[in-house]
Amino acid sequence: MNLHKGLMINVEKKTKILVCMWHPIPFGVVGGGWRIIEEVLKRTPDNVDIHALDVEPSFLRKNSKIKVYEYSLPTFLRAIEEKNFILSRILSWILSAFLMTIAAIKLNEREQFGSVYVPIAELSFTLAPAIALKIVFRKKIRIIISIFNIRKPEETLRVLYLNFTRQGYSTISSLISSILIIYTHKIVILCANRFNIVITLSNFLSKILKELGVRRTIKVAPIGIHSQYIKEIPSQRKIYDAIFVGRHSTEKGVYDLIKAWEIVVRKYHKAKLLLVGLSSNTARATLIREIHTRQLSENVELYGPESDYGKLIKLIKSSRIFVFLSVAETWGIASIEGLACGLPVVAYDLPVYNENIKDCESVFLIPITNYHKAADKIIQLLSEDEYNFAKLTDRAIKFSQKFDWDIRAKKFFHHLIN
Repeated sequence: MNLHKGLMINVEKKTKILVCMWHPIPFGVVGGGWRIIEEVLKRTPDNVDIHALDVEPSFLRKNSKIKVYEYSLPTFLRAIEEKNFILSRILSWILSAFLMTIAAIKLNEREQFGSVYVPIAELSFTLAPAIALKIVFRKKIRIIISIFNIRKPEETLRVLYLNFTRQGYSTISSLISSILIIYTHKIVILCANRFNIVITLSNFLSKILKELGVRRTIKVAPIGIHSQYIKEIPSQRKIYDAIFVGRHSTEKGVYDLIKAWEIVVRKYHKAKLLLVGLSSNTARATLIREIHTRQLSENVELYGPESDYGKLIKLIKSSRIFVFLSVAETWGIASIEGLACGLPVVAYDLPVYNENIKDCESVFLIPITNYHKAADKIIQLLSEDEYNFAKLTDRAIKFSQKFDWDIRAKKFFHHLIN
């Protein structure tokens, strides 16, 4: 095992916490969960000593408030990924669990951590070092997990299997992936009831976790955005009529969005949609076929993942509307980032939005799966005159300011250390 010690600070702290991490290589911060960790740890208070254990290269390297240690995965995994995305992921998870566990035990022998924090526990292999430390050191160490996302009770094996096959995965890959989700999430629930603290993002997700069997007290720490940073990035020339930011999958609604955009293009022939986000080679190929079939090659741009937050914000500010037809969200940070950039948001009417964006006059919630109404709303917004659109922009920015990370991170750390 190759364990590298990264940035170091020599200040004695009161609370010493080990954070166990994994992220997609080489992309880093490509989803809401990783962005949460990045923003929270930037705001680590002086009385907390964070040691982060992450796969190389860690996106936490630039954070001078914490100590970063990296474990290395073999390069042959990248070659496997080109041929079989799911196999490469499974191997990556298994190796990461092993390397993290060994590294965590060695670090704890030296540092004597008071707590171990697993920030994205639904990636259940990241629980391995926490389980090992709990067994080896028994009650001497406190285990905290955050569950940012988990399948809903109605997402049965059959439902998950059909979602994968619709994205172009083979029968075997779809079945394996569905079984993995079902049983790894069972492991998460099992661990949640045996560890010390469970933190989640919303009352909606807390309710789902209880329905799935979590009996521990669940602490809710809503997430936020970096308001000042977004504000400081200048306005951009409007290149795109709409933008989507998220994983390219059925649950994120990207295929509904393509159907809706076909309707939009009938009205505005040159309307341009930008899709930003991570996808497997299989899912990307399926999406490209869908775009070609609907003759939208000139109207839809597949940008891919963007881990540079500044570049992502510029892309959002280069667009007029933020469209997010996800059918399953536990908070919805992407939509709030869209509002912070001054974009009206068109989204499906999910229960979690009752907790955050439903009251914003620049948010337009559409009945779930009704992409025809979503298309109608997009067309209506593209038809607005400059005066009315400017009002939507002002309302969006003003509303988003209450989600600032400087406020939200304090509550998160309160849960983490108490």
